[in-house]
Amino acid sequence: RIDIFGRLVLIFAFLFCFIFAFQYLFHRLSAQLLYLESKNLVRNGYYGIASAKLEEASRLAPRDAEILRTQGETCYRIAGLKRLPADALDWAEKAEDAFARAAASNPLDAEAFYGVSKCMTLLWNLHSRLHPGNPDNPYDPLPALLKATALRPNGIEYHYALARYYFEEQDKENLLAVIEKIAYNYPPAFDYLVKEPFFAPPLVDAFQKGLERAVQERRRDPSAMLYLA
Repeated sequence: RIDIFGRLVLIFAFLFCFIFAFQYLFHRLSAQLLYLESKNLVRNGYYGIASAKLEEASRLAPRDAEILRTQGETCYRIAGLKRLPADALDWAEKAEDAFARAAASNPLDAEAFYGVSKCMTLLWNLHSRLHPGNPDNPYDPLPALLKATALRPNGIEYHYALARYYFEEQDKENLLAVIEKIAYNYPPAFDYLVKEPFFAPPLVDAFQKGLERAVQERRRDPSAMLYLA
């Protein structure tokens, strides 16, 4: 009798695990199919339908950072297409939420944190338009942007965004430090920075300082030497 009882327990345990695993795998497969379908929709410009597909996919796979990032990027694009600031703000908040969930599911995901910072910048601008007389703006892109640059110290795009933030905030000290770091990590950035309205003579000096440090510390870095010439 004990042997039969033990076998029944094992059978029920196996069935339970099988049902649980099957449900999990079914959800994952469904989420991936929805994700792939949404990628095609985004490619063809059907952002609204893609957003609905991605929302369903994220419900089935709530910790899939790639799905959440794509959902955030899609909602961010929709926000940029809206004419009314209130409508744009709603979509920007959806985008920020998706990116934030992606960052929570993977704290080392620099892309997700950069997505949060992009949304926060858009939300800050939209809030300022909707409430021009209100000095209290609840949206701040800096914490997420600093996290993204810390996770990807050589990420030039992220450091461009950080430089623009410090310029708009008139934080000269940090702006100079970021420009020097950009020059040190990626000397060809000069070709892009020279087109920026904030790239005034003091920043050129900071960029040159970064180039000189690159030459000294990286054994005469050829790209840095080229831009120093």
